[in-house]
Amino acid sequence: MSSRELKLCELSYSDRQLFITFYRSHKQKLAVKKNERLFMLFNGNTAVAALKISPIVIRQSAEQLTTFWLLRNMFVPENFRRQGYALSLLEHLKDDFNQLTEGSLGQGLFCFPWCNLTSLYTSAGFQLVALRASEKLSDIKELPVEIVQRYRKYCDNGLDISLCRWC
Repeated sequence: MSSRELKLCELSYSDRQLFITFYRSHKQKLAVKKNERLFMLFNGNTAVAALKISPIVIRQSAEQLTTFWLLRNMFVPENFRRQGYALSLLEHLKDDFNQLTEGSLGQGLFCFPWCNLTSLYTSAGFQLVALRASEKLSDIKELPVEIVQRYRKYCDNGLDISLCRWC
C-alpha cells in the first residue's frame, strides 16, 4: 500500500448516499444525520475505509455553546483489514480535520472503540481515558458529562468498549 495512492475525502450531506451504500454493501447498518461529518478513504478509486464524526453541542450558558466531536462507525471491509487502512484513515483524518476546523477540534474528539481495537486508536494519537468502564470517570476532570454518560450507557448495555480522547 502506497500512501500516495490514498486519499481522504469528506463527503457533503448531499453525497451521503455513497457513504451509506459503502456500509450497506458490506451488510453494515448506518444512519446519517445532517450535522455529521462523513469521511471515506480511497485507495485509487476503491473505497477502503470510512467513518463519521458527530457533534455533541452543549449549552454552557445563554451565549456560549461548546462542541465536542464523537468519532463513530469506523469501518474497514474484511478484505481490506490488516493492511493499515484503519490507521491511515485516522492519520489522514487528523491532518485534514485539523485543517477543516482551522486547527481546532472544538473542545475535543472522542471515540468508544472496541477494547480489542484500543491499541489501534492509541497508535494514531488517541489517549486511553477508560477501559471497560472500570476507571472512576468521575475522578477524571475535563471530561464532558455528556460523553461520560453516553460511555457509561454503552458499557451498561454490555458493550466491551474503551473511551479515548484525541490529544
